[in-house]
Amino acid sequence: MSILSVQSNEADTIWSIAAALNITEPSSTGIGGDMFCLFYDVKTKRVHSLNGSGRYPANATLEKIRKDLNVGPNDAGTIPMKSVHAVTTPGAAAGWVDTIEKFGSGKLSLEQILLPAIELGENGFPVSELSSFFVSETLPPRTFSTESCNVTLYQNVD
Repeated sequence: MSILSVQSNEADTIWSIAAALNITEPSSTGIGGDMFCLFYDVKTKRVHSLNGSGRYPANATLEKIRKDLNVGPNDAGTIPMKSVHAVTTPGAAAGWVDTIEKFGSGKLSLEQILLPAIELGENGFPVSELSSFFVSETLPPRTFSTESCNVTLYQNVD
């Protein structure tokens, strides 16, 4: 099923494409991040926004974080990148669902919208030379086997 061949709208289509990109170009886009949406409604001629950024724990306070990081109340400090305090809960997945529920056509289920990406993941796809290079540069050699093929990824060694 092509998402474009059914009566979908832009909100349905864009998240179907984003999900496919998560499979085919995981370093370019990611469900593990945040998302923001500006949606133009042709009928009302209005622009709507949606914040799909990650959330921080509700019980987090500046005082608790300063204590965890051993930073005094009047001291300047930084949050180390490897600290649990440096990250939020990814908001992209919830943002996708919110966008589809608020702005989608209502004619497709989330499963139908994500089906093209699921099929890419299950059936495979050609990998670009650039993606192949980046994977080989970042992963140690590993062999993945399925009933249909064996794939070995090698890290370049100079």
